[in-house]
Amino acid sequence: PVSIRIIVTAARLMLRPDRISASGLTMDDIDPDALSKRQFEVLQIAHAMGWYQVPRACTLSDIAKQLSLGRSTVSEHLVRAESEVIGTFLKGEPVWLGEEE
Repeated sequence: PVSIRIIVTAARLMLRPDRISASGLTMDDIDPDALSKRQFEVLQIAHAMGWYQVPRACTLSDIAKQLSLGRSTVSEHLVRAESEVIGTFLKGEPVWLGEEE
């Protein structure tokens, strides 16, 4: 919730509301050396399971069980992936934000 709030606040400051969209984020928008495929996979699964819903629809234990990983491993993957995604957003306008519908 805090990381999403940061993104939304930054987007409101930089962009018109009709241009805020995160639906097109892909591995190509992130520095290839910054986010591992495993981190991206954990991020995708966490999102699909409801980790980013308010209130959360799952726990770290649920995600860890789905991936056959430890809770601390899942947490570390999420923290690093979120840091990279938020950093990319705040460094400038990523390709997926500049697209017109």
